[in-house]
Amino acid sequence: MKYLIILIFVSINVNANESLRLAELAEQQILEGNPTNGILLALEALPKNIYKPDKAYVVEAEIQLLNGLLQLHEYYENFDWFSTALDSENKYDVSFYTGNYRWRQALANQDRCVAYVEQHFNASEGRRDSYTMVIVSYESSQKVRKWAKSYVKNIARTFGIRKYLGRGILVGGYNGRGNGNLKYLNMPAVLLESLFATNPRHAKWIKNEVNQLQLAFILFKSIKKYFPQGGRICFSVGHKYKYYPRNDRGAHVYGGGRESEYAEIILKQAQSLIEYKLLQGYFVPPLIKKLQDFVKSNLDLPALEFDEALYDKTSELLLALSSQQLIDYAREIIPRCSFTEEQRVRFALPKLKSQRLIESGEKLARRGRIKSATRKFKQARKLDHCLQFNPEEKARWIAAQVEIYNAQKLAEKMKMPAARAKFKKAMRIYSKFRINPDKETRRIAADELIKQGEKFAEAGKIETALIKFQTAITINVNLNFDPHEKVRKLAIKPLLRKGMYAIRQANMKQALIINVKTHVVDPKGLYSENFWSSLCWYGSLYGHAKSVMNACTKTVELKSENESYRDSRGLARALTGDFKGAIADFEFYMKHAKLKHKLVKREQWLSQLREGINPFTETVIQGLLGK
Repeated sequence: MKYLIILIFVSINVNANESLRLAELAEQQILEGNPTNGILLALEALPKNIYKPDKAYVVEAEIQLLNGLLQLHEYYENFDWFSTALDSENKYDVSFYTGNYRWRQALANQDRCVAYVEQHFNASEGRRDSYTMVIVSYESSQKVRKWAKSYVKNIARTFGIRKYLGRGILVGGYNGRGNGNLKYLNMPAVLLESLFATNPRHAKWIKNEVNQLQLAFILFKSIKKYFPQGGRICFSVGHKYKYYPRNDRGAHVYGGGRESEYAEIILKQAQSLIEYKLLQGYFVPPLIKKLQDFVKSNLDLPALEFDEALYDKTSELLLALSSQQLIDYAREIIPRCSFTEEQRVRFALPKLKSQRLIESGEKLARRGRIKSATRKFKQARKLDHCLQFNPEEKARWIAAQVEIYNAQKLAEKMKMPAARAKFKKAMRIYSKFRINPDKETRRIAADELIKQGEKFAEAGKIETALIKFQTAITINVNLNFDPHEKVRKLAIKPLLRKGMYAIRQANMKQALIINVKTHVVDPKGLYSENFWSSLCWYGSLYGHAKSVMNACTKTVELKSENESYRDSRGLARALTGDFKGAIADFEFYMKHAKLKHKLVKREQWLSQLREGINPFTETVIQGLLGK
């Protein structure tokens, strides 16, 4: 008996210490301007039922719960722009899409969404990048681009940052990266890179609840403006919920947290605005009216005895509640009824039983045990009212993604019949997933061949790359490109990089070897003219004027009106004794030059050349080299 009492005492003490830790975290979150996090942490610290406690009660946690509710009321009561959401009837519903990006797009097409939004945050190696941007696909319409520009304009104005390259939109993403997230969609679509996760100032906004509401409201307002007819809006959380890699959560946010965690919070808030839901229910402006109603019903006062003048302030209303009533009210109005998975890890909170059930269900679904997985998901939903999904549909979609992934890998290995069979099986498992198995298999196989071809072309294996591209076009007849031209463009890039590096290092021997190769790969000079012009100028200054003359002539043949190309050739001609040709080139430069401060030198060179004197002495050459 003695040991049992000691054990109970130790357990209660440990429990109280954990509640105090959570109360401290709640205080920290509230001070940082995140009342919802603060309230959730305080609720974690407090027992659900004061009269039948499941953990120790600590007054510090109740104080932070009260502080969090006061701050939450202040935020929502001061944002009068919420009232704009009530100026017409609700015409929208929101769906979130999971899986790899290609298949999210297929499901969104199946659901005939009117618009598709994927939320990301930008990242860079440095901390100074500070702009807002939206990515749209190469095929995007003018309406989509106007929508994107409008969103960027409001973000830039609200947060006082610049728009990317002055326009704010990036068509096709970074060298195509980002385009794949949108290119298969049949509806207007945008990929938002609202702020920089790696910028300390932006990270503070990303984590702050008021700024999160601003981001959500700007998105909501843009949807309402460009899609007034209503309909289904598709949301996609960038990086998260992919089948592979499953642990991708995007960039690290400065100071803690991951990109997808905050992207999801903002999209959930935007969903509440779009669907007219806010604070665990509906818009009830002003919020104090909802609190007054709660106090009326819980204090059990007759209507005539409730003096609204006495209870006209949030603080007075909240202080009128008992500890249990305060907990109940917080659970009723909290904007998010639970932490995200990432937040639970960050705050060192134990994994919920519902989350363990979901993880177990997901494992079962990936093994094809759909009925068992569905049972687990149903149990999880019973335990956690925050979970909003169809258990069987979730199990079937996870199981289908396994088959889709296998189909993709088979198609990449050119095992076409087996890949088609896997796609068909996926469609049988999850009826909402509808694609053309043959077309999809051919697309994946062709894309894989193109990737292989690109690698071979960049490695200089021209013939192998050409075969890969030609085979890809045979497999997927929808591809429209010239294999020879694609090989040429890819093969020349590494040569030009090496060539420019050799010039910067004054390694003219290596630069001249690369010059010969560029003439073989790119005989028309469609991609090599800048390299040839640099080689012409610096090769001449480093004593190889005769060797680089071919490059000089080629650049002028390509663009005879370019004064810089004529200037470089003039130098090479003078150094090889062709004074007449040099005079013609420098005279052309004098007539067309945009940089007027360079004319004085050219005038001096022309005077000497006309007298038959080579103006390019060793001293002049060293000066031109900046030595």
